[in-house]
Amino acid sequence: MVPGEPVPSRLRTSAFLALGGLAVAGTIIGQLGATSATTLASDGNGGLETGIFLTVMLAFAGIATMSVNRLTSRWGRLRVFAVAQAGVAVSWAIVGLIELFTTSSLLVLWLSAPVFGVLSGITMVLTPFVARQFIDPSSLATSLARRGVAVGIATIFGASLGGYIIHRTDPGVGSSLTVS
Repeated sequence: MVPGEPVPSRLRTSAFLALGGLAVAGTIIGQLGATSATTLASDGNGGLETGIFLTVMLAFAGIATMSVNRLTSRWGRLRVFAVAQAGVAVSWAIVGLIELFTTSSLLVLWLSAPVFGVLSGITMVLTPFVARQFIDPSSLATSLARRGVAVGIATIFGASLGGYIIHRTDPGVGSSLTVS
C-alpha cells in the first residue's frame, strides 16, 4: 500500500468496474455496428472501409497519447479519464443512432474516427493509473487483473448485444429497429 493513500471502498471499486465495463460493452457494440454498416454500405465489401476507419481511429489514438501528460497536469487524471470515458460512451451512442437512421454510414464513421481515437488513446494511457487508484492502491497487477475480468465480461455482453442489434437492424442503410 502506498503511504497516505486511502483504501478504496467496495462500492467505489464496484462502481469503477461497472462503469468501465459499460464503456467497454458499448464500444464493442459500436465497433460491431461500424463493421456491419461499412459492409452494408459498400455492397458486402466493407473490409477496406473498415480498415480505413480503424487506421484513422488508431492514428488519432497515438497522437492523443502525446498530450495526456499536459491534460492531466492541468485537470487531473481522474477528471480527464472520466471525460474521456463519458465521451467514448456518448460518441458511440450518437453514431449508433445516426447509423440506424441514415444512409451516410461511411461518412459518419470516417468523421467520427478521430474523436473515437483521441478519447480511446487518452483512456488507454490513464487506465492503469485510475484502476490502481480505484481498485487496489498496493498492487497495479491486482488492479489490472480485476479490471481485465470486468473488461472480459463486458466484451462478452457487448458482443452478444451488438450481434443481436445487428441481426435485428441494417445499420447504415437508413432502417430502424424491427421487433419480432
